[in-house]
Amino acid sequence: MDALTFSQMLCSRLCHDLITPIGAVSSGFEILEACDDAERENLIDLTRRSAETASRRLTFYRAAFGYSLASQYSSLTSIKQLMESFLRSVKIHFEWPSVHTMDQNKELDKDLASWGRLFMNIVLSGAEGMPYGGEIQIIEDDSDSQNLDFKICFKGDLVTIRPDVMMAFKGQLQPHAYTPYTIQAVLVRMLAEQLRVDLLPDQISNQEFQLQAIGSLS
Repeated sequence: MDALTFSQMLCSRLCHDLITPIGAVSSGFEILEACDDAERENLIDLTRRSAETASRRLTFYRAAFGYSLASQYSSLTSIKQLMESFLRSVKIHFEWPSVHTMDQNKELDKDLASWGRLFMNIVLSGAEGMPYGGEIQIIEDDSDSQNLDFKICFKGDLVTIRPDVMMAFKGQLQPHAYTPYTIQAVLVRMLAEQLRVDLLPDQISNQEFQLQAIGSLS
């Protein structure tokens, strides 16, 4: 697939995610002009929350897809805080217990922007399959001193990854089958290959999905 088509699909995917909260803000202001005082307070609160959701998504997308991540977020800890804020609006609790320790890892520090984008896009892709919310956790396995080994776990009442998205994670989806829905997972695969990271996705049950990311230190 050429770069132009890839960019168009990615833009379509982002616009799809932003149109709902931004549309709600626009509709809220239109209705506000005609509503009575009893409805006004609730409508203002709904419009405010929609604006906050749009703002959080834009901030997250700028970091996940933008060019200059390192200039805005100087550590994995700051990236964790960004992901927490983004996921809160979709009722997903996010944990990253080892993030402070990982910030001391020079192997990660030299490629902070690339690792940050990889983690953010993995989390975003998995969250798409959690319609009822749940929990996402990034776990580091530091037992192997020769490799960087992370497991991103997605748990909830319903956690399912579409077959075509799973194929994209594995690098098995052919370019002619790319769609705006799968392009996020394709980007995850591209970011992983850039860092020479192997991705091992596993749909454990309809309540849990895991994606292991393994990179060599050599």
